[in-house]
Amino acid sequence: MAVVQGETIDEGPGLSSAIAVGEAIADEPASLHRGAKPVGSLKSVVAGVVAGLLAGIVAVTNAVSYATLVYGGDLAVHVADGINAGLFSAAVAGLILALRSTYSGTIGIPQHVTAAVLGIMAASVAARMGPGAGAESVAATVLVMIALSNAICGLTFLTLGALSLGRVIRYIPFPVVGGVMAGVGTLLVRGAISMLTGESFSIATVPDLFTSDVAAMWAPAAVLGVVLWVLTRRFSQAWLLPAVLSAAAAIFFLVLFVTDTTLSEAREAGWLLGSFTSDRPLLPIDLQMLEAVEWTVLPGEAMNLGSLVVVATVTMLLFASALDVAVRHDIDVNRELRATGLANLLASFGGGLPSFHSLSLSVTASRMKVPPRVVSLTSALVCVFVLVFGSAALAYVPKPILGGLLIYFGLGFLVEWLYASAFRLPRADYLVILLIVAVFTLVGYLKGIAVGVAAGIVLFVIRYSRITIVRHALSGLDLHGKLDRTEEAREILRTTAGAIAIFKLQGYIFFATAHRVLDRLRQRLDDPLQPALRYLILDFRRVSGLDASAVFSFEKMVRYAEERHYRIVLAKMSDDVASQLQRAGILKHASERVQVFPGLYRGLEWCENRILSTSRGSDIGIDGDIGSREVLKRRLIDAFDNEAGMQKFCAYLERRSVATGTYIIRQRDRSRDLFLVESGQVTVRLEAKPGEEGTRLHTFGPGAVVGEVALYLGKERSASVIADRDSDILVLTVPALARMKEDDPELAASFHEFIARLLADRLTDTSRLVTALLD
Repeated sequence: MAVVQGETIDEGPGLSSAIAVGEAIADEPASLHRGAKPVGSLKSVVAGVVAGLLAGIVAVTNAVSYATLVYGGDLAVHVADGINAGLFSAAVAGLILALRSTYSGTIGIPQHVTAAVLGIMAASVAARMGPGAGAESVAATVLVMIALSNAICGLTFLTLGALSLGRVIRYIPFPVVGGVMAGVGTLLVRGAISMLTGESFSIATVPDLFTSDVAAMWAPAAVLGVVLWVLTRRFSQAWLLPAVLSAAAAIFFLVLFVTDTTLSEAREAGWLLGSFTSDRPLLPIDLQMLEAVEWTVLPGEAMNLGSLVVVATVTMLLFASALDVAVRHDIDVNRELRATGLANLLASFGGGLPSFHSLSLSVTASRMKVPPRVVSLTSALVCVFVLVFGSAALAYVPKPILGGLLIYFGLGFLVEWLYASAFRLPRADYLVILLIVAVFTLVGYLKGIAVGVAAGIVLFVIRYSRITIVRHALSGLDLHGKLDRTEEAREILRTTAGAIAIFKLQGYIFFATAHRVLDRLRQRLDDPLQPALRYLILDFRRVSGLDASAVFSFEKMVRYAEERHYRIVLAKMSDDVASQLQRAGILKHASERVQVFPGLYRGLEWCENRILSTSRGSDIGIDGDIGSREVLKRRLIDAFDNEAGMQKFCAYLERRSVATGTYIIRQRDRSRDLFLVESGQVTVRLEAKPGEEGTRLHTFGPGAVVGEVALYLGKERSASVIADRDSDILVLTVPALARMKEDDPELAASFHEFIARLLADRLTDTSRLVTALLD
């Protein structure tokens, strides 16, 4: 039921309306939710009892209408059993949820969503038994079928709650939920018409509905359903539904009085429920009754039972989640599953209908600012009272009232999911909803769910296949290793690193997306503007998994590598991905055409080292381009114009020798010294916790400068610098820099210019990388 300016009285058709109810209530001024008097206050308790009586009347009405929906058509002679079961369910669910729910004001009743499916199952069981089956056998078989269905729903709820799987609803495609809910809307309307006319409804019998005699049976209920739908969209008062139903009942009996129609005549004409007499006890399932059950027909409803469990679970989770928002109370969905499961399991002993949270009734206490548990317990006790003492009065309930209530619920589903969804959902999602409803109507409910799930899967595959699996396609010119290079090495890489292609992959790679990686590779191989490919790096850091077709695509890449004479570097693979590639035999090419590295930058540095070694000879070791202590000397001479300037600057420096593993800078320290690496190697690491290895940010050799940011800003160190090997470090302290400014301002200015050029150079590299990533 769509929500406008507040809550609706019914539960709503699904996710959209359920959340809308919660949001509509949550958006009200906080003053509306405050002001509930203390629970111990007599006035507060009396107000809560009145609110509970109001909610109980609605609960009884709903339970009776859903029972008549289940026991429609030829089963109408057994409707007394259905009403008994419906009231029993409302009483048990109401009491259990009032005492065990996270929110003490929760009211549980049978639901129209599950009643519509149970109606199909009950009619199917009766049809399977055939006209030759005895009335007692049919009644017993249908009642046991309902009891078993409710017990299985209860066990499902209990299991999901025990395993903390309350968030399972997130994995159901939204269009499938919408299609099922719209289909339930058609079932409710069709069930109401069948109950009112006593005839089975189908597409072929639609013209018969408009004959004068038949139309007179369902038209008043249709008018009432439309009036209810319009009024509840326009007004949000909690008393509106019982008030309209009471007024409709008064009009009905006034018409009987004016037309001089007796109650017996009205009952014979099918306008009243009929005599509500049942020779069964409150817990009707006993050994004697079980002997009359035709057990062989029950397995035939297994598929429909699966649909019932799915629909019940989805709807229950939707309503419980929306209640969290509606009453501004943290709802433990798994606890709700356990409580609801227990309630349905107990109710199944009385042939009860599946029951769970009534969203609109559960917010009664919040709406009327009264103690929640008083409301929920009073509502449950009303159901108990009617079940034990007031069943005779139900014989005088007008069928158009119950039919109108069912049509009202059905209209809510249909308007929201067939009309409103057309404006708020993507066209493909809406077409899935239409497809499900069409199959529901023309073929059957179960097949409609199956088609919907299949369509949802196909839609997901199509959409997911459009996601770019190659998140970034870079070259060695865009992304550099974290190993510090000499100017000579950097110059070589500027002209040759374009032979390195880097594909940063993402997501789950499967049959619909694996070809995209191959397509990008073919484009790179055939691009005449690019240098011949020598190294292909595949970064798997953001890959969640891959299927067999993706493995086949990687096999093709290896074949291309052998034909085009390039190497493949696989970086940052998860254990699962590595295991799949290992089983496929791809990693057997390791050291030939395939190399594996624990991280992207390690693999990139390996590629750069190989390019440098072939470009300059054999003076580059496997550890990278570390260089000699002359590198720093040449760099300082360039910075201070001549050797004399370099020597003047070095006079302000302190030389320190550090052993392997020594912290030169420790993350979060507030030291402000600047360090220049004369010889050896240091690595900058970002540590999650002090003492951990952390993430390698960069590796520097001779000539490197580290610590310049803290020198100028005076803030704590953002990363640690650790010696990878025995190293000689030159240190510029803050006092030394102050003396330099005072003694030789020109030298200090040259130093600042040197640092500015250093930062500009690093910023240029970073900007180039960002531009490449955003391209």
